[in-house]
Amino acid sequence: MDGKIDRKECIYPLKEIFCSYHVAHLRLAVAQDNQDFSSGVFPFVLMCFGDDYHIITAAKKYEKYLGSKVLEIGGVPIEESLKRLSKYIPYETPSGLKHSFERGLTYDTMEHVGLTEKNGKIKVKLQKQNGAVETYSCKPVVASKTKFSALPLKKEITKNFSIAT
Repeated sequence: MDGKIDRKECIYPLKEIFCSYHVAHLRLAVAQDNQDFSSGVFPFVLMCFGDDYHIITAAKKYEKYLGSKVLEIGGVPIEESLKRLSKYIPYETPSGLKHSFERGLTYDTMEHVGLTEKNGKIKVKLQKQNGAVETYSCKPVVASKTKFSALPLKKEITKNFSIAT
């Protein structure tokens, strides 16, 4: 119908306005279980170490990727992915933005900024701890129904990646 838009078309412009103030606690929160929004989340939580992003938490079925360095999300270099997502993630400083992946990412936002495939999967290019580079397509998960594994942070994860705690 003319003159009608769905809720997602309203939410993202509002989120962009709130985030433009660069106040970390100013956000428009939409319940993950809201019927108008999928309850899917990216199955990884990333943490920034220097300029690199590593998987520190993963859905149980993806735990073999814990500690891997993320090179791309959705075929887009990690820095560009962060830039695209930054319009919808509240942060105050450049450092705050770098660490915003630590809160996890919703599938809807990733889809909104073009980081998902048409089949609903999310392509992730990783450098595993042994140095091998691999591209993997994963499905979003429902956080409330998914078991997650976390990386025990140590002084050094591997010889390749030195991560200070």
